[in-house]
Amino acid sequence: MKKIIIGMMLLISFISSNAQIDSINTKPFPEFSLGAGAVNTSILQKGFYGAYLDLKYYPVQRWATGLSFSLVGRKIEDTFSYPIGQPLLDFYEIGWINQYNIVQKNNLRIGMSLINGMAIARLGDIDQKEKYWTRFSSAKRAKEIEINYLYLLQPGLDMSYKIFSNTNSPDIYATAKAQYRAALGNPKFGQKDDFSNYWLGVGITVITN
Repeated sequence: MKKIIIGMMLLISFISSNAQIDSINTKPFPEFSLGAGAVNTSILQKGFYGAYLDLKYYPVQRWATGLSFSLVGRKIEDTFSYPIGQPLLDFYEIGWINQYNIVQKNNLRIGMSLINGMAIARLGDIDQKEKYWTRFSSAKRAKEIEINYLYLLQPGLDMSYKIFSNTNSPDIYATAKAQYRAALGNPKFGQKDDFSNYWLGVGITVITN
């Protein structure tokens, strides 16, 4: 909790010092942003890999709001005392993101962000399969053993550098993201601290208006 408070205080201090930071932005507002890329995060003291997707709207210069999604997963060793042959953990994050760009120049954007939402940890057994339905057909996946639903509070820092720009086309940025995930609640398996740790992302962001 101390890390969360420190992160929020840093966010407030950066916003309050905004008047001292020079910005250049030649494009009109509002803007729309679509970001996608790869994720590395720590859960149960192990490295997990997956993907993220951000959908954001800039109603005014510097401030964006929207939705953030990510999914990671891997095989694990701990069965948490359940009768599991080969445990698998899938971890989903779904949240509302607010971002304030402390630097917003022609080719560079650096923003402080805060995500509020839900973290879902799905414990499955690869040795057992269950059928589920997609839009067009059925498929099989690891049998669900238990699910944790946790509140997600995730402060972070985003840095994007423009790599493509054209008058009649969206701007394309290379983006790096560093966040700290605080998962709060009462998990059915593991401890809440097992699901709180760093979150790193790298990808591409497309911004248009």
